[in-house]
Amino acid sequence: MLGLVLAAAALTAYLLWWGHGSWHPEPWERAVPVAEDRLRVEWIGGPCDLEWDAAVDEGPQQVVVTVRSRVQRGACDDLGLPRSLEVPLASPLGGREVVDGAAHG
Repeated sequence: MLGLVLAAAALTAYLLWWGHGSWHPEPWERAVPVAEDRLRVEWIGGPCDLEWDAAVDEGPQQVVVTVRSRVQRGACDDLGLPRSLEVPLASPLGGREVVDGAAHG
């Protein structure tokens, strides 16, 4: 009985690992200021995107925003879905340029 329980636990762990893919950069289409210190980044993602986040690197002349998504492993429909994410900034955007880290990194 213990062997069956251990086998079931191992299979469950494997399926959870297999179903959750790795993170990859996601090019975005536009970044819209929604407040002095916050942007809304918009892109087209796939239906198998499980989650996403953004890394922000702020400099005096530009703000580099890199959106990353984690895609489910296995087969997925080739369907584009509008996605967006609000990104906080450490300081007001001002006249700084916003750059896509996935496209320029």
